[in-house]
Amino acid sequence: MPHPIRCEIVWVKDTHVGPPCPVAMQDERIWVFSESGITAREFATSVWPVPIIPTWAHRHHKNEKPVDLMRKAIRTFTDHGAYVVDPFCGSGSTGVACIREGRRFLGVERDPEYCSVARSRLSGEAEQRDLFAYPAHADAER
Repeated sequence: MPHPIRCEIVWVKDTHVGPPCPVAMQDERIWVFSESGITAREFATSVWPVPIIPTWAHRHHKNEKPVDLMRKAIRTFTDHGAYVVDPFCGSGSTGVACIREGRRFLGVERDPEYCSVARSRLSGEAEQRDLFAYPAHADAER
């Protein structure tokens, strides 16, 4: 039996996406499912205004979600150190958000091209995190 919807979030984008036929969409719904309920880790309303990724020059995937949107979801619904599973990993935005928020990540993607993109993004993000994880003098102390 599927888990019930526990909350619906409206992602309000900063511009419309797609043709205005009959009305141009400027929002998407995010549904949170859970078997036994949810507990928010930080206060949140049901409307999240987060800008889209502006152009193809900045995107890795046609349906890529902004890292800031995924960070907000991760902070709101998971504890520090929790596992986050993304069964539609795409280019790895959720994984990048997990690294930045201190969560462990498991991504599944069937397209080899996007697997490669996600692996590259996650490796780069992990390297950046390692680069700034300690103060400059910490290496001498370890």
